[in-house]
Amino acid sequence: MLFVALGVAFLAFDGTSALPSMPSTDAEFALEERSSDLGAAVSDGLIVLVLAALLVLLRLARRRNPQPSPEEETSAHG
Repeated sequence: MLFVALGVAFLAFDGTSALPSMPSTDAEFALEERSSDLGAAVSDGLIVLVLAALLVLLRLARRRNPQPSPEEETSAHG
């Protein structure tokens, strides 16, 4: 039923093009320009390096503080 309602809303608003926008067109354009400039200033390699470092840190944190399984937690309390 939810999908039907979403489909009707989609058709009623010509996709999403007829939905009102919160910021003005000029504000949206300025935000897009700033985002584009920021994206151009940061290299793809740096992003990959930061994400890899975060993954390594998360794995190390999990190894140091392992979460008990539900079976272990039940046997410890009962």
